[in-house]
Amino acid sequence: MATSKRKTNEKTVTRQSSTSPKSTSRKAADPPESKEIFHRISERAYFKAQQRGFASGHELDDWYVAEKEQLAESGLSSKR
Repeated sequence: MATSKRKTNEKTVTRQSSTSPKSTSRKAADPPESKEIFHRISERAYFKAQQRGFASGHELDDWYVAEKEQLAESGLSSKR
């Protein structure tokens, strides 16, 4: 980490450079397979809504069933 010193009004001020590494506390990006599974779930949910004529009030049901089917097909399990 780089530091610089500068003199102001007879006081020395030490300042850290802005080129220091970013904090590692940020969440890592989802792996590509997670994005692909999410995309497949959203497509399934869309087609389920399409099959019932896009009637409102069933969006979460469509998503839940699509998620359950896709995760089972992918060899993963739903945590619900």
